[in-house]
Amino acid sequence: MITLLTIGYSAMVQKRTEVTMTVVGEANVLDVHSPRRDLQLIFRGEDLQQTNSNLRIVAVRVENTGHFDILQGHYDQREPWGFRVEGGRIVEARVATANSAYLARALNPVIRGDALVFDKPILERGKYVVVESTIVHTKGSSPRVKSFGKIAGVDEIPVEVATESPKVSRWRLIYEGPLWVHPIRAVIYTIAFFLALSLVGPLGIAVADVAEKKRRKGRQRLADSLGARSDLSSPLHEPWLKLYVDRGRDALLKSLSLVSDTNRLNATVRIVNAHPTVWNRALTESHLPTRGAKLPADDLAVRQARHIVSHSPDLRVLGALLQLGVIRIPDDGMAEVPQEAIRALREVIGAVG
Repeated sequence: MITLLTIGYSAMVQKRTEVTMTVVGEANVLDVHSPRRDLQLIFRGEDLQQTNSNLRIVAVRVENTGHFDILQGHYDQREPWGFRVEGGRIVEARVATANSAYLARALNPVIRGDALVFDKPILERGKYVVVESTIVHTKGSSPRVKSFGKIAGVDEIPVEVATESPKVSRWRLIYEGPLWVHPIRAVIYTIAFFLALSLVGPLGIAVADVAEKKRRKGRQRLADSLGARSDLSSPLHEPWLKLYVDRGRDALLKSLSLVSDTNRLNATVRIVNAHPTVWNRALTESHLPTRGAKLPADDLAVRQARHIVSHSPDLRVLGALLQLGVIRIPDDGMAEVPQEAIRALREVIGAVG
């Protein structure tokens, strides 16, 4: 069942190639809320106060968030890739951190005009690099990072802004809320649990039933093919082939084990003789030997028979063989299994593999 759910989940989750740029941090280099005449903020010969500009550092994480490694041949070699800042000008850039030493040295961010351009390194799945850029922009504006470039399998490189959620302890998640909420939660969780069981149980039975029907069809095809052979077409082979179709090769092996051991076989027969009414009633109605047969709940004899047979695997095998007619129980209570029938059983086991 777990395997089926895993396969279903894997089918729903489509594997893809993906690169994501995430703004993980922004900070002003200096916070000057009100201009002062005697204060000068000079950056590379430019007075930021006079030009009403601000200096901000923006950290962008470039990460392979897909399911596949991105090789150098996956980049469009005719187009650059990287990001630009709308509403601002990049004046400085460097690699701040990475979870790959190769990526930290191979990305090589370079400022070209209003954009930050990267080299095209191998970007393995789950690997990332954080690039810090110094940006000059007009005060009061909000510069925005925008990606560019083409990678095979990626329609567009999304740019996200990281948001920090307040950390809540696991214990708080358990006991959070007023006291009257917990009984309601208990009832809801219990109902949900049993509802899930009620859905999973029938599904598992249905899957097993479909699988068994498929295996039975396969056994039927093989039995039909073997029955057409001259060496397996006698009346002695027919019941064993029928047993194989109904219950598989394991039932043949159990039957051979029982009929080959006279002491064990007659010990099983003694169980039958000790409960003749129960056995004859159940056997007549064909309830016991048939796997999955439904027994009348109000029939005491059948309930007793079901209990006896369920605790004796050999008795189940004997019931099946009696129904097939390959075993006879005479008046003296000693089972008789013709040697020709045992030989035919061995031949069928050898034929079905």
